[in-house]
Amino acid sequence: MSKKIVFVYGSLKRGFYNEHFLKDAKLIAKDATTQQKYELYPSADYFFPYLFDEIDCEKSRHIKGELYEVDEVFLTKTLDVLEGVDKGLYSRKTCYIDSSSGFEFKAEIYIANESLYDTDMIDFLPESLSEWSVDNELCGIATEQYIKNNKKA
Repeated sequence: MSKKIVFVYGSLKRGFYNEHFLKDAKLIAKDATTQQKYELYPSADYFFPYLFDEIDCEKSRHIKGELYEVDEVFLTKTLDVLEGVDKGLYSRKTCYIDSSSGFEFKAEIYIANESLYDTDMIDFLPESLSEWSVDNELCGIATEQYIKNNKKA
C-alpha cells in the first residue's frame, strides 16, 4: 500500500480534539516547519485554524506542525473528507517541510479555500499565527469550547 507523509498544523495535532484520527499513523516529526510561508488564522468560532497560501507578505509566516506517515487510502478516504476537500473547503497540495532534526520532507498539506478568508478576523490580528498551539490562548480556548460543546451526556 502506498504511503504518504502529511503535515498537520491544527486540530489533528497531538493534544487537540481531532488527534484520534491519527492514532494509528506513524509520527515522523513532532517539530516540523514549512519551508514556504503561509497565513494561519483561527476560524470565526475559534474551533480550528485556516491555513491560506500567502496572501499578505507582511503577515505570512513559516508554520509549525507535525508530520505523519499515512497510507494513501486513509489520506483520501478519511483526511480529505474531514478537511472538506470534496466540498471545496480545502485543497491538498504538496509542500516541503523541515524537521527539527535537520531532514527535509515532501509532504501533503491542506490549504483553505480563499472564500473562507475572513477579512474582519485578519484585519483584527496584526499578523498570522505561526503555530496552532495549546500555549496560544486562542487555540486553548477553542479546544476547551469545542470539547465542552461536543461532550456526550
